[in-house]
This record gives sequence, C-alpha cells and structure tokens, in this order.
Amino acid sequence: MCYVHYSPDEEEYYGLPGPGPRPLPRLTWAVPVDAAELGASLETFEMLLPPVHMFRLCHRTGSGPLATMPQEILDLVIEALYQSTKADIMLEWIAQFKCFQGRCRKTQHVSLEVDEIEAIWAEVYGNLQPCCTHHDKGKGLRPDDYDLDEKLEMIGNDIGDWMHEEIFEAHEAARQQWLDMTCLCRAQSAQYTDLKTFAASQKILKSHFGLDATFLHEAFSDRMVQFLPDVHGPLSAGYYTSCFLVLPTGSHENAAPRSRTQAHQNRAFLKSDSRLAFHQKIDRTSLDLSDEQTSRFARALRILDIQPSFHLTELEPSLDPSSKDGILSKISDKQLSGCPQVSTSSSTKKKLALKRYLDQKNKEVGQQQWPQFMLMAASDVVGPVGTS
Repeated sequence: MCYVHYSPDEEEYYGLPGPGPRPLPRLTWAVPVDAAELGASLETFEMLLPPVHMFRLCHRTGSGPLATMPQEILDLVIEALYQSTKADIMLEWIAQFKCFQGRCRKTQHVSLEVDEIEAIWAEVYGNLQPCCTHHDKGKGLRPDDYDLDEKLEMIGNDIGDWMHEEIFEAHEAARQQWLDMTCLCRAQSAQYTDLKTFAASQKILKSHFGLDATFLHEAFSDRMVQFLPDVHGPLSAGYYTSCFLVLPTGSHENAAPRSRTQAHQNRAFLKSDSRLAFHQKIDRTSLDLSDEQTSRFARALRILDIQPSFHLTELEPSLDPSSKDGILSKISDKQLSGCPQVSTSSSTKKKLALKRYLDQKNKEVGQQQWPQFMLMAASDVVGPVGTS
C-alpha cells in the first residue's frame, strides 16, 4: 500500500514511517499521458468490453436489426457509448487528482448545499460595507465579486470548527484514494482485492495493448505553489502525479535479485533500510524500438482516445527569472523573486489563463513524435511502507 512520505508540514503526516523505499530508475520508450484520463479510459474500456463484444458478435452472426446495421453506424454507436461512459467516470478521477494536487475546491468537501452557502454569506456579509471586513477592502461586498469557494472561506469562522474538520477529513480521504487508484503495489496481494487500485487496469493495458503505465509522484516546489493560482486546498501540501505509457520491459523483475541491492516486495522499489548504491548492466540492443512496438502506442492512444500530455510540473524551469515566457506573469498567483510583476487580475481570470496555457502546451506535445526514449527517476515522496 502506498502512502505519502513527505509533507512541508511535519505534523501533517506525523507517525507515518519515512523515508519510504527508493524507486528504481528506468530507461524506456514512453508517451506522457494525463493520469486521470488514462485511468478513466481504461476503466471505461474494461467496463464496456462485454457489451461491445456482444454487439459485434450479434452484428456479425445474428439475424435481428443489429445484424443489418451498417458497420459505420455500429462504430458510431459504440463510440458514443464509450464517450458518455468515460465522461461520467472521468469526474471521479479528476476530482481525486485535484485533491492530490491541492487544487480542489473546498465546496467539494462540505455537506452544505450551494443555496445554504449563499444564504449564510448574504446574512453575514450582505449588509456590510467594505470598511467592516478585512476581505477585499474597497471593492464592496457584492455577491458577484466572490465565487462559491471564496464565500465558503469567508463564512468559515461564522459556521464553526465542524466545517473545517469536515473539509480536512474529506480532502485527506480523497487524496489517499488517489494513491489507491494509481497504486500497483497490491497486484499480488489478496488482502486488498476489495479496494480499487490500478492493478486491474494495468492487466488490461498489458493484455490488450502490450503496454504498462508508470506513475511518478512528486511534491510541488515552493515556487510552484506560489505560482499556481488554484493551489489553496485544505492542506498545506500540494503533489503531482506524472503518468507515462511504457513498454513492459520487465527490467525491474530481475534487476535487484542479481545485484547486491535488496529489493522491496514491490519490485519497482529498493528496501528502505538499504544504504547500497544501485547499478545494473543493460543490453543496448534491448533498447531498440521495433515497428510493432511503436504501433502499440499508436493503437492504445487511438482506441482509448487519449493524447500525449504536458505535465504540470514541467512548468518549473519556466518559473526561473531567466525565462522569457511572459505569459506566466499573467498567471502567477504570487510575486516570484526575480520575475516580472504579476498581474492584478482576479483569481478566476488567472485560472482560465492557466487552462489556456496548458491547453496550448498539450497541443505542442501532441505534435511531437512519440514514443520518445526517456530516463525516469521517481521521487521518494510516495511509496510503500516498510521493507518487507
């Protein structure tokens, strides 16, 4: 089972063992994809395998209306079914991923309805003048000046501690659920078969497409937290998960047992009490990519309807004072040392600007030739517990 082993707030994860076991580095051909979209796509694909198989079988061998349907129409029906099912499943994946990043909305975690939040805000702040509150002095307290999360933040002290505790507990549960949803540690453990992990999706990915998924968890740097206009989660820490489609080389399966380094029970990790270095011989010819292997990536992207993705933490180098990307100063939430003066635009406008910027980056990544040869070295921010 995977846990977070690091937080800027030492009390946040007090009692958990750490540091965790070190992940093994990896050389592989890979395509970067959005973790939430890949998870939702594979879950949808697995869910629809039986009915789609039945549709195609009836179309090919049956005698009813389905058998007389043109192939193009059947494909459109299946595509519409896939898209509508995936859209619903994506909501959960995106929500948990946002929590893990600390970019969720607090309204996701409170039992109050929208009209209740609006009514409490209007009662407390509706008749106040700007001088009567520390919130945005000089702007006036018009309802349209604040989004729902801002109103919830403002009324928090008036509602009581129960609301903060409710938000905290729901947020922490969602963040751990994200780790469960992307965890591969329990693939061989019957103890956790009742919990939703990525193990089943990994089997589907390997059996149907000949690929694996790799997840790299990391903590946002202080600079990233200052930059992002929407990292205001109930907890102080923000994390990110980069995801890649990779070839199932099996390099982790036999690496550690043949070396002097001890492996964790999850073979992608070293034992956390090991102080030995890691080294491994690599057959250079094993790194050559065949046409058949290239086609695996193209087929997976096409059938799962996903695109190569720009990972948010790749913004880090652009936050340097030497960066010439001027648009970032219009997005940044706080002033970064050495960087141009940040925009005074509202948080809502900055969030929209960030979305447009990331959409453009995704488009640029999608125009590149994939897969590409990559070296991956995960952090020890997330990993299994113990050395067993």
